[in-house]
Amino acid sequence: MMQVMNEAGAVLYTHEGGDLRAAVIAAVKSGANLYGANLRNANLSGAYLGYADLRDANLSGANLSDANLRGANLRGANLSDANLRGADLRGANLRYAYLYRANLRDANLHGANLRGAHLRGANLGGANLHGAYLGYADLIGASLHSADLSDADLDGASLHSADLSGANLSGAMLPDGRTLEQWQADPLAGLCTEPAAAERATAAWGAHTWADCPMHKAYGWQSVDDAPEDKQALVTMFVALFDGEHLPAPAWVVS
Repeated sequence: MMQVMNEAGAVLYTHEGGDLRAAVIAAVKSGANLYGANLRNANLSGAYLGYADLRDANLSGANLSDANLRGANLRGANLSDANLRGADLRGANLRYAYLYRANLRDANLHGANLRGAHLRGANLGGANLHGAYLGYADLIGASLHSADLSDADLDGASLHSADLSGANLSGAMLPDGRTLEQWQADPLAGLCTEPAAAERATAAWGAHTWADCPMHKAYGWQSVDDAPEDKQALVTMFVALFDGEHLPAPAWVVS
């Protein structure tokens, strides 16, 4: 007999025979409520967990690679350090979920709700985030290399030190409410309002370190923190897009 329990030790589901993996799969199949389940370090690789109720569950360190979590409710769940590589999370509810350092490489998060999700240091390389909602998500230090963020909503998200290289941002709403296309049309809008600062920034367009990058040359800043508080979010966004090579040199830059 195997029992699925919550953090307090209360039994959520009892399965005759098998191991924890079999018990969780059976619980989901039966429609059992796994709210707050303690599944820390569980091996659920390739498991069918579609539409499961896993709100506030502890799945930290769990192996969910290639698992089917389509439409699952993972609101507030702890998935820190979990392996979700290749997992199907289409339409999943991950609002306010904890995904610190989680491996979401090549995961399918099409249309998923990640509002306020904690994705600091997560690997989302190659992930499908088309149409996903990432409003106010913490993506500090996250890798979004070659991820599909087309039509995604990143309003208010934090992208400090995030890797956007190779990412598809077509039609996405970026943290400041602009689209990539709008950024590309005038990459220094709101940043370099003085002509002399804009000229210094454009002259350094090919440089990508704080010792010689456009923001340093324009104002002498050595980091985002050196910028005025009311401009720090904008500078963060500029750096993420600039380092991800999404911003071509302004038209007035002479090559």
